[in-house]
Amino acid sequence: MSKKLRESNWSGSMATLNYDRFLIKALAMSGYIPYSDRSPGYIFGRIPIEICLPHGSSMLFGRGFDVRGLEMYKYLKFDHDSVELITDIEKFRAKIEVSSIPPIMSVFNRGKDNISGGRIITNYRKRFEELTNNADRIFIIGMKFREHDKHIWIPIKNTLAKKIYYCSGNDTKEFEKYVKKDDREIIILRGYWKEFFNEINSLIL
Repeated sequence: MSKKLRESNWSGSMATLNYDRFLIKALAMSGYIPYSDRSPGYIFGRIPIEICLPHGSSMLFGRGFDVRGLEMYKYLKFDHDSVELITDIEKFRAKIEVSSIPPIMSVFNRGKDNISGGRIITNYRKRFEELTNNADRIFIIGMKFREHDKHIWIPIKNTLAKKIYYCSGNDTKEFEKYVKKDDREIIILRGYWKEFFNEINSLIL
């Protein structure tokens, strides 16, 4: 899909809740390059794609200081003013082998706590809210609706977007009820990404 985005000169924003490198890797393989190591945005030519990480990422690290040889880090919290985005796999391995400070990513629990980079995560969530509020269309792919993740679903509920596309293999009734508005169209694709790949491409592009 990233290849199709590049070929069509698509411009927009993406947000991922996953911690892995798949989205970044897919963009890089299609010719996109990062426009700043301090901001996970990618650009091809002059067409930027902003990537928002409201849960952080396994390749996002704090910049400015490091701690090594510390075994009790889970009882501490570290914060940073800026970030380093490490996309090179060898640099990534070298970093995690020596640093006691984990990547900037939310713990997978109900509270989405952060051991590292709490302020960075807060800023990403504010940015997610801004992007969501100002979107004209929103595509939600592969996300299970969990109302307690309020930092994600409240901005989606309050968006000014008139169309929300939701592709999910899970039950969608609670989601539809949550985001329903009289002047909003909700389009449900009942299934998984692979099943609706071509349709989603045509809708986005």
